[in-house]
Amino acid sequence: KVARLDAVTGLPVPGFSPPAFSARVDDLQVVGSRLIVGGGFRRVGRTLRPALASLNATTGALDPFIDLAFDEPRRTATTSAPLSVADLDVTPDKHTLVVLGNFNTVSGQPRHQLAVIDVSGPTATLEDWATPGYEPTCGTRFPSYVRGLDISPDGSYFVVSTTGGHFSGTLCDSAARWELAASGTAIKPTWINKTGGDTLWSAGITGPVVYLGGHQRWLNNPYAKDAAGPGAVYRPGVAAVDPRNGLPFTWNPTKTRGVATFDLYATPQGLWLASDGNQVRWKYHGKLALMPTAGGQVLPPDHTGTLPAEVYLPGSVGLSAVSFTGTSATADRTLNETGVDWQLVHGATMIDGTVYAAQADGTLQARSFDGSVFGAARVVDLNGLGEAGFANDLATMTGMFYDRAAGRLYYTVEGKRQLYYRYFTPQSQVLGAARFEAYRWNAGGVGWASVAGMFLTGGKLYYGSTDGQLRNVGFSAGKLVGRSALVSGSGVAKHSWNSRGMFLDSGV
Repeated sequence: KVARLDAVTGLPVPGFSPPAFSARVDDLQVVGSRLIVGGGFRRVGRTLRPALASLNATTGALDPFIDLAFDEPRRTATTSAPLSVADLDVTPDKHTLVVLGNFNTVSGQPRHQLAVIDVSGPTATLEDWATPGYEPTCGTRFPSYVRGLDISPDGSYFVVSTTGGHFSGTLCDSAARWELAASGTAIKPTWINKTGGDTLWSAGITGPVVYLGGHQRWLNNPYAKDAAGPGAVYRPGVAAVDPRNGLPFTWNPTKTRGVATFDLYATPQGLWLASDGNQVRWKYHGKLALMPTAGGQVLPPDHTGTLPAEVYLPGSVGLSAVSFTGTSATADRTLNETGVDWQLVHGATMIDGTVYAAQADGTLQARSFDGSVFGAARVVDLNGLGEAGFANDLATMTGMFYDRAAGRLYYTVEGKRQLYYRYFTPQSQVLGAARFEAYRWNAGGVGWASVAGMFLTGGKLYYGSTDGQLRNVGFSAGKLVGRSALVSGSGVAKHSWNSRGMFLDSGV
């Protein structure tokens, strides 16, 4: 059944009288003058409306606006479940509806557990948006394993959370980000965050943060089952992750896990958590808790520098600071007493006044730097990634740069013809568990095997080479643009740009 209640008195609103639904109702959304209803029903009154229907939001009368044939409920070898739409959300402009549930087709088109619907016209229509990501089967107890979704405040993307168990190569027990601007039948997620075998049930997006709830122990844990694997970060019950890459921020209220955090609701006052648990941060909060915005922290900007600025070139003696415009080098100075053995630095990048340096011993070190003085070295916790192979990458790097737009740390490795990257969130200094290959061979005219130092600024990737020359190539949204070109302006040739530890001043 569906009822409309007065928010002040709690009493039914007169005049709202919807027809009966043949089975349960799971979720509601108001879209203009309509109430969108999702659930496990087949009929609304005497009218066939499987899993999704629309009512007049004032009278409750069945509306013909939605008439889509949801069909083919999923089943496993041992378990079946009824057709349903279990969760739904609409973009802020009320043009696009996203639904999750137990179905494999919508109006005869393949839509495995997830469908995107255009609700901006006179009738609702299925969008050209489909993914095979939720087609595979998870555990036999879970015919449908999608559990929660939320659309970003700007309406550009949404995040889906799932259950199902730990199965490599699937989206079981994960959160994944999907772009609404994408189209086609083989859409892939922007990122995936896997728990290692624990359910994620809910998602809530505020803009700068994606909140995830469930009964998870860890995040960033794709390689282990019911244990902390390489990269795993402990975030029980609820977590805040970076929208760019899905990595956890430092926020960790350590909520009791219970069955799950079933719902997350963000308001200007704070984040509401609904669950079967009673403790958040070791204090009693029976089933419902508010995490207030007041007293929270502002996320850092992740500045990586803009030109003109100083480019730092580690050498055999000290550190050269070259004033660089993007085309010419106008002045230079030398910092001799830095307290850093630059012969042991195999790659570096500067973010918000902190220099991250790959060391010959396979560690990643962070030092504050104000343009003159370096702070004490702090070893970044790799959360087990060092033993899983990243230490070898760090020890043999030939250059690195940070792409703040995507939250990615790119790097090249000695003897390799590839450009690699890992996700990286500076606020928590968490690195992604997976290594990705961005490019190989001579993509963009770049000889990746001969790179010796890199930095990214203003849509261009500048890189030194073993021949001592400086070159650049366009780089935007994680893609190379155009072909590599030599930088040959005034004063550039005066310097050797063969410097693995090259980095641009972040300006902060």
